[in-house]
Amino acid sequence: MAGPTASVLLPAEFTADDRRALRGWLAEVGRYDDTYQQWWPADPTLLDLPAPLHGSGPFDVWAEPWEGEAAGEAAVLTRHLGHPPVTQLVVAAAVNTADAHVVLGHLVLALARRHGRQVDFDGLLPLTGPDHDPAHGDPAQRRDRLRAAAAAMPGRLIEVPYPTAAGERWAYHVGDAEFLTHWLRHRWFRMVT
Repeated sequence: MAGPTASVLLPAEFTADDRRALRGWLAEVGRYDDTYQQWWPADPTLLDLPAPLHGSGPFDVWAEPWEGEAAGEAAVLTRHLGHPPVTQLVVAAAVNTADAHVVLGHLVLALARRHGRQVDFDGLLPLTGPDHDPAHGDPAQRRDRLRAAAAAMPGRLIEVPYPTAAGERWAYHVGDAEFLTHWLRHRWFRMVT
């Protein structure tokens, strides 16, 4: 996928009935192609989208077992969520446009609310703006700025650390529906690519 990705973390296996229910719901709120597991936005009001967003392209939607990169991830998530993730509902945009970021955010928010669960943003959100992208600058200063920005926002956002392939420590954000609701309206809104 060339665009942003996020997922909803679930505490149980995703059953065949869960898959049928997901496909049915996706068909209600957009156009869903079961063969390719792709979804397109249709009526913007169904997901509280701000307007028809034509440059978003299709989205791949699927469920898969959650497998953390390191043992510590499951412990951090269990401590914060009250359970280890077992399944993740993944939503991946085919394109990296501003519209795709907006639609992805709204679709994942709807899934998080539907399941009463948390969103894995698949990286650190740019909470402090494009000039302070989490991928650039001094790591300690970046983390301090991100933590301060997260603490100032409504809802819950946690930082989940993990070791990189280069042996460094990095992290990704996991947040609740309240946080994502406010993030969607934030001036620096963007999902993680």
